[in-house]
Amino acid sequence: MRLTALPAPDLLEFSLPEGHICLIADEGTPAGSELARSLTARGWRVVTLRLPGAAPAPDNFGSTTLSLEDWNETRLVNRLAALERDHGPVGGFIHLQPAGDGEWFGAREKAGLKWLFLAAKHLKRSLNEAAQRGHSFFVTITRLDGQLGLGQGSTYPAVNGGVMGLTKTLNLEWPQVFCRAVDVSPTLAPERVVEAIVAELHDPNRLIVESGWNEQGRFTLSA
Repeated sequence: MRLTALPAPDLLEFSLPEGHICLIADEGTPAGSELARSLTARGWRVVTLRLPGAAPAPDNFGSTTLSLEDWNETRLVNRLAALERDHGPVGGFIHLQPAGDGEWFGAREKAGLKWLFLAAKHLKRSLNEAAQRGHSFFVTITRLDGQLGLGQGSTYPAVNGGVMGLTKTLNLEWPQVFCRAVDVSPTLAPERVVEAIVAELHDPNRLIVESGWNEQGRFTLSA
C-alpha cells in the first residue's frame, strides 16, 4: 500500500434526521469544543461526552456537555439511554482520540479502544435506524501522524491503529451508515483539525473509507 494525495472533498450539505443528535466522544482534545461550536453553528443538535480522564471542557457554545466517570459498559449503556431520553436518538457519532502518551501499549489507549468497540455495539441500532431516515455517520479521529501511520520517523501507540480497523470493519457491516476513519497530524492546529473533520463529514464520496490530513494536505491509501 502507498499514500496517495487527495483533493479536498466537494462538500455535500446535509442535516441529521429530525429529532436526532450528533454525539461527540472526546478524550480530551484541543479541537473538541471548537468542533461542537462549528457543528452547532450549522444547526445540528450536539452533545459532547467527555470520556474518563479528559480535562474539564470549556464553553461548548450552546451544545450540551456530559462526562463519563469510567470505562464500564453498564455505565455506557445507562448514559446512552439517558441521552436518548433527554436529547433524542444518536444519528451521528464522532470519536476524538488524543495524541498518544508514548507508551506502545498504554493502559489508557487500551481502555479507550475497548470502550469504542462497546460504543459501536450499543450505537448500532440507533445509527442504522437513523440511516433509514436520512444521513447517519460513524467517524473516528486518530492522531497518529496524519498519514495513516505510514509517515517517516513518527511514533505512536500501536493499539491506536485499532480505531481505524474498527471503523473500516463497520463500513462493511453497516452499508447504510457513513463510516470514515480520519487520521490528523498531532502538529495540526485545532482549527485545521476541525476543518478537516467537517470536510470529511460532508464528503459525498462513499468509496473513501480512510483519510489522513497534515500540513501538506489530504491523503488516502491505494494499492
